[in-house]
Amino acid sequence: MPTSPTVFSLGTVTVTNGSTAVTFAGAGLVVNGVAGGILFVGDSSMPLASVESDTAATLARPWAGASAAGASYAISLESSLAADATFVHSRLVSVLGAIGAIENARPNYEVQSLGANVPPGAPVAGGLYVVGTVPTGAWAGRANNLGQWTGAAWLFTAPERGTTVVSAATGIISIWNGTGWAPYVAPSTYFGSLMPSTSVGALLTALGFSPFIQGMRDDVDQEAARATLGALGKGGDTMDGRLIAAGGGQADNGIANASVAGGEVEIRGNGTGAAAILLHRPGAFAAYLGLDTDNQWKVGGGSHGAVAYKIYHAASVVGAVSQAGGVPTGAIVERGTNANGDYVRYADGTQICWRRHVRAPGNLASYAFADAGAYTFPIAFLGGTQPVVTNSYDGAWSPFVYTSVTGVTAVGINNVYFTNVSNSARDTTGGSPTFHYHAIGRWY
Repeated sequence: MPTSPTVFSLGTVTVTNGSTAVTFAGAGLVVNGVAGGILFVGDSSMPLASVESDTAATLARPWAGASAAGASYAISLESSLAADATFVHSRLVSVLGAIGAIENARPNYEVQSLGANVPPGAPVAGGLYVVGTVPTGAWAGRANNLGQWTGAAWLFTAPERGTTVVSAATGIISIWNGTGWAPYVAPSTYFGSLMPSTSVGALLTALGFSPFIQGMRDDVDQEAARATLGALGKGGDTMDGRLIAAGGGQADNGIANASVAGGEVEIRGNGTGAAAILLHRPGAFAAYLGLDTDNQWKVGGGSHGAVAYKIYHAASVVGAVSQAGGVPTGAIVERGTNANGDYVRYADGTQICWRRHVRAPGNLASYAFADAGAYTFPIAFLGGTQPVVTNSYDGAWSPFVYTSVTGVTAVGINNVYFTNVSNSARDTTGGSPTFHYHAIGRWY
């Protein structure tokens, strides 16, 4: 029985003082099954931590010796088992190479062209041609056949599965696979290196898979894989402890960001329903929090019952108030003004209207009054109700003149009176009389 080698020294090596990177030339580390060992260059040595390719490896620690380029070297294999594996590997590569040589020595049909659909104008006498898939002329109806020109006529043969041809022009070998002609690809020596594997585990090890990854190979589905990883990701999964999302999304740039490429956590609805999370204190209380179907922030459901309450913020406190069945559904405060005055409506149904109106100047006799006309509220109160109205007069003779109102309805004041309570006439020409009122009631 041949003796297994324990030292590998094919090609040259380049090492740099203070670096863990090692570069080989002409070594073929992976091809020759070198998976580790101790590297010797000159008087210095260092264990190999890993072998990445035929030409690259990484040292366990930075190279302490002198830098060297294209130098001779030796790798002491890590164990007798590694040495035996390397020896068996090299023998197998040799055998596979010999098999490849035998395979390449098999006679192939040399063809002048491959896949042409139109017969050549001057075919080579005795020459073979592989007919294309949609042939015409003398080749019509002979798709994928081997055609041979006798010098006077065409002879055709249908290929059998495994029939091989070689192009006289390119030297490329093609094989008939039963449905089409495909280029022949010879097995690489890398795949030959996997042949000694006697089990799935050994094969995965040869391929470089870690024990952790190999532990997942018997997981029958995604759920089993997640269980192995200790990860969540399927409806109904639960987790004990604390979940932390450590950034990396668009929210890293702040919430005021129009991009929806994703924050640390995304709760995604189906496009028509709400997007919400359930906050649950088992046995005590539960509620949903999120974006409802009207794109409003809300909290509700669960222990709240079949209701959802709007969450107010700076953009929704002031706006149009509204209600449904006595339940507020719009903003908290609505503020408006028009030619009839100003008003404020609150979400609880309270409404306040007011106006300051300068009347035309006039003259009031002693103990006399004047009807100043009607006023319409800037916005109506709840129909059928009568708001509470307070009013006042502001003018040159305000200590002696006051105002009063009658006929208050949900939409306005029917009459406003200016009354002079003094024993002499009051001329208001010097200061136009001003009427003020405030009306308080409900809008629902």
